[in-house]
Amino acid sequence: MLNQTTNNRILLIVDTTFGQTGGTELNTLNFAQALITKNYNPIIVEVGLRFLVESNLGKGVEFYHIETKHFDSVELKPWLQLIKKTNPAVIIRSKPWAERINWKLDLAALFSNAAYLDWEHHPYAHPQFESSTNINALKRIKVRIKNLLRNKLHIKSVKRTLAVSNAVKTPFVELFPEAKLTTDLIYPGVNFDLFQHSSDDRKMLRAQWGIPESAFVVGSLGRLVPHKGNDFSLKVFAEISKKQPDANIYCVFAGKGPDQERLEELAIELGVSERVKFPGWQESAPAAWSAIDVFLMPSADEGLGMTLIEAVACRCIVLAAAVGGMTEILAESLAQYSLPPLDIKTWVDATQQLLNCTPDKRISIQSNMYAALYKRFEATQQWCAMVEWMEQHSNLN
Repeated sequence: MLNQTTNNRILLIVDTTFGQTGGTELNTLNFAQALITKNYNPIIVEVGLRFLVESNLGKGVEFYHIETKHFDSVELKPWLQLIKKTNPAVIIRSKPWAERINWKLDLAALFSNAAYLDWEHHPYAHPQFESSTNINALKRIKVRIKNLLRNKLHIKSVKRTLAVSNAVKTPFVELFPEAKLTTDLIYPGVNFDLFQHSSDDRKMLRAQWGIPESAFVVGSLGRLVPHKGNDFSLKVFAEISKKQPDANIYCVFAGKGPDQERLEELAIELGVSERVKFPGWQESAPAAWSAIDVFLMPSADEGLGMTLIEAVACRCIVLAAAVGGMTEILAESLAQYSLPPLDIKTWVDATQQLLNCTPDKRISIQSNMYAALYKRFEATQQWCAMVEWMEQHSNLN
């Protein structure tokens, strides 16, 4: 732990141009709280929109804001001013994916006295121009050279990289072979004391949503965006409803986003709109999870999939697509709940088995999931490991 005479300011830079709190943003806020418990002074830099400052997890955290529509458009001068004003001992850049590099930040960090660390949250996806036929050969070459130089600068400036999963680490070291020996893995943590099941919240929300207390509820909680695969979940629900028309089953998509209108239209088209609910943004995630029996997560891509762990902490059963970091969560004894992407028969069968099994069997499944994930993802141990990693590679301990 840092002694009292040492600079204890830790700069946490996060891209907020998306305007929503997702896994990267929540991890940054949680890590800031872990730093506070270790007597550090975390400063979260919101680059884009300003909304994390309003989070309950922002208590005791200092905030700084750089207004922009695109993270990579921030020029060198604001970065230099930020570093001079805050004089941090460590700079940690939280990135949702590897190609979102700002070379001006890398350059400013390179010439600062701070240890510059990289925190990768999402698998690398090749830029669209690589496969586009609308870009001529000369421009394609120029873009590749530009990206090569940006990547070289990034690796030179960053002292150490941390990935949130092997699904993130593996493509990252493929992109940056030079970083293979300086890239580590620590899973983020979930606060199992915060994410708890509440029978009272279950009753209250089901009444608000117009769902019988005795119903079997499948669905999701989060942003309503296409890559989350909620349309596939809706088709799974419709297929089960067709096979068991008398089943007391409902589907809930709790959250907000641009995909809601399309999902509502699909529910009508599939003939299940009366039992599909869109209750909107939920003030309490643990309360919402408590009202859902089975969380379906057929996402096309996830760096890790923290919501799976949060749902299990609230005593949900989870079924997830076998892609990205979700396979690392539902591993070993839980691998049977990691399903082939877009294989609707397999998803229908798995969900039906849970619908038709006894309540005691479902409780047993829930308990086994909880025990397995608590052991690997409990917040205190994981965030302590993260702080220790930062100290080790910043000469602060």
